[in-house]
Amino acid sequence: MMNMIQEKFWQPATVENLDKRVKSGDLIYVDDYTRADGTKINGYYRRKPIR
Repeated sequence: MMNMIQEKFWQPATVENLDKRVKSGDLIYVDDYTRADGTKINGYYRRKPIR
């Protein structure tokens, strides 16, 4: 049953769809950053923390 629900509402992860989810508060976009050891991390999307 859950797979049927997921398939019904599934949308491809385009930049436009991801940006809409950021604006609605479902996702967070983390900007590029550099760690203290010099490792460069590219920006990425992640789920909003559950509180």
